Amino acid sequence: MNRIVLPPAILFLFVLLLPSGTWADDGRSANEIVDQMLSGDSMAFDQGYAVVQMTIENKRGKSRVRTVESKGKKSEGLRRFLITFLDDDVAGTQMLSLERKDGDDLQYLYLASMKETRKIAGADKNDNFMGTDFTFADMEQRDVDNADYERLADEEVSGIPAYHIVATPKAGTSSYAKLELWVDRKDHLPLKIYYYDLKGELLKKMISQKIEPRGGKPTITLLLMKNVQKGSRTTLKMLKLERGASIPDGIFNPDALGK
Repeated sequence: MNRIVLPPAILFLFVLLLPSGTWADDGRSANEIVDQMLSGDSMAFDQGYAVVQMTIENKRGKSRVRTVESKGKKSEGLRRFLITFLDDDVAGTQMLSLERKDGDDLQYLYLASMKETRKIAGADKNDNFMGTDFTFADMEQRDVDNADYERLADEEVSGIPAYHIVATPKAGTSSYAKLELWVDRKDHLPLKIYYYDLKGELLKKMISQKIEPRGGKPTITLLLMKNVQKGSRTTLKMLKLERGASIPDGIFNPDALGK
């Protein structure tokens, strides 16, 4: 996808003068909007260190809390990130994701209790990640990145002007029939994403519940993924963030997992 050019200042001023709920058509394509959203690094996977608390709740309201640290660093424009669990019962369990120019990301899961590394590929990428409502595929963004896009009429999300996009993954590339995205017109962060199963039924809702300035950039600090069919939910709360932290390249090696 081509990089986008921000609208001129005069257009921005004109938008501010419009009545609430209506916006000037800036002429941007859905592809351009999604491209900037994906390049925005809304949770510091591109370059940085973060500590995130995950609260996983089932349909009966029973919950458990996990804490993970995330280390991310881009190489030649490709994302690499390592997630490590810190809780006693799963301490040392890790997930490594390596983006590739062509094809799906390479993903590996290291199970500390078994001292075993497993490559996540094919249909396994549609499995839930460590009991959360996120699949391995959700974490590599392939369903959004490898899709056809349609821009619908802009809308407001909790009072925030948003682009409204429908992404239809290419045949055979996803476990979703389509995704609906609402993207902040100003900061290009995903405000919410709806995931539809292959029957066309709404399956999951991802909602950015809090956005705060961190490290000089607007950052999603509270994120909800809700499975509306199962009634379960996973909440991610950012406890610590160091954008631009120095991350050694050696940790992004499958052979280094568990070391």
